[in-house]
Amino acid sequence: MIVFATGIFDLLHIEHLNFLQAAKKLGGKLVVGIESDFRTKELKGSQRPIMNQSERKQMLEALECVDEVIILPNEFNSNREYEKMLLSVKADIYAVSGNSPFMENKKEICRKAGVKLRVVNKYNPEYSTTKLIAKLRS
Repeated sequence: MIVFATGIFDLLHIEHLNFLQAAKKLGGKLVVGIESDFRTKELKGSQRPIMNQSERKQMLEALECVDEVIILPNEFNSNREYEKMLLSVKADIYAVSGNSPFMENKKEICRKAGVKLRVVNKYNPEYSTTKLIAKLRS
């Protein structure tokens, strides 16, 4: 069983770890796709990421619960790209968090790809990389 999870994972924090550990519990192999530096800037603004994609990849690879890390393509912003990625990693499950954006869209993509979508943890507003950056700056 292969579980696929995606995210930016910039400045790794406890909620990232909780999410990845919960995803790992769903199956035998956890493959994590991280957003490229290009996409992170598109999604979070020109000041991000704090850690480049190679550093983020290396940090995640060091976690016991993560089996493989891939850097997502810069074009990872369409239903077709999502579906292609799910099929290329041979995902059985796509793990998301409770605050995952475009949830209905992701459900449809998973249905088309024959992949189960699972929400693996609730959103905890106390933790986010954006909040961590603000705290460090103050």
